Amino acid sequence: MPDCSDHWWDVRLRAAHGTIGVRAPEAQTRIEDVATIAALVQSLVCELASRYGAGDDLPTHREERIAENLWLATRDGLGGRLIDLDT
Repeated sequence: MPDCSDHWWDVRLRAAHGTIGVRAPEAQTRIEDVATIAALVQSLVCELASRYGAGDDLPTHREERIAENLWLATRDGLGGRLIDLDT
């Protein structure tokens, strides 16, 4: 993200509050699903923060490849396949 004032559909950084807003839970109809997605996001953030704190190089990928995977997941659901971001 160019800076924290940008508003993206999937994620919103809130540096003033030290938070990251994630939009996927807003589309769920069952509280169990919301809790599951929230736990997944928390786990991912903890993992990446730990790796960053340890000085690991975190992978970055071209935006259009990530957008392609988002589109494929939306179109095909759980039965679909995603492209490999590295290759």
